[in-house]
Amino acid sequence: MNSAPTSIDEIRKALVHITDEGSPEVLGLGIMCEPFILTCGHFMDNRQIPTHLHDSTYFSVRRICDGEEAVFMMYLATTMDFMALSEHGIHVSGDCGPSDNASYLFGSPPTQPRAIWPAMLQFGGNQANAKLPGFFFSPDGQTIHHVDLKVFRDDPIISYESNDMIPGCSGGPIFTDDFHLIGIHTSGRKVYQDEPRGEGVGKRIDLCCPLLLQRQIKWDVLDIKSIS
Repeated sequence: MNSAPTSIDEIRKALVHITDEGSPEVLGLGIMCEPFILTCGHFMDNRQIPTHLHDSTYFSVRRICDGEEAVFMMYLATTMDFMALSEHGIHVSGDCGPSDNASYLFGSPPTQPRAIWPAMLQFGGNQANAKLPGFFFSPDGQTIHHVDLKVFRDDPIISYESNDMIPGCSGGPIFTDDFHLIGIHTSGRKVYQDEPRGEGVGKRIDLCCPLLLQRQIKWDVLDIKSIS
C-alpha cells in the first residue's frame, strides 16, 4: 500500500526541529512517522545511550510548520546513527510519558493530511545499486536541495553530492523526487578542500530500523527493479 505524500507542502507539515534537553545548543531535524519521530542518533554525541529503566533521554520537539512544541523520549537508537523518539520510552508505558501533549503533534491540525510511512526498497535480479533523483532539507525545514541518491542493495548508506550540507541538516528526511521517504541525513563533508561539491551521507531507514521498531510502523514499498 502506498502512503507517499503528494506534495512538498505535505512533507513540510511533518518536519520537526529536535533539541536534546541536555544539549540545547544542538539543533537538528526529524520527520513524523506516527507514532514515532525518526531522526539521526548523534544528538547525543557527548552522552551514553541510556540502558537502564530510569535513564531515559528527553528531547524537545517543535513542529516547524506552526511552532507547536512537545517533549519526547528516546525510544531507541543504534550505532548506525539512527534514532526513533516516541511519547513513551522503551522502558515505560501508560501514563509515564514525559508530557501530555506529545501525541498532539500527530493528531491536530495542521499536521499532514495522511500519515507518512518510510519506504522499503526492492531491488531486482542481480541489481546491486541504483541512482534515484531525490532531495533533502536545509535546517530551516523549508528549503529543499535536489540531488541524485545512490542506494545499494545490501548497504544502509545513501550517498549524494551537494554543496548545501551545513550544520543542522542532520536528522532530516531524505525523499525521492516522487516523495518516497527512504532515509535520514547523517553527515556531509568536502571530499577535497578544493572540491566545489561535498559528499552527503544518509542511512536507509529500512536497513537501520531494528525489528522491534519495524513491526510497529507501517511501510511503503519502492520498487526500483527497473531503475538502472
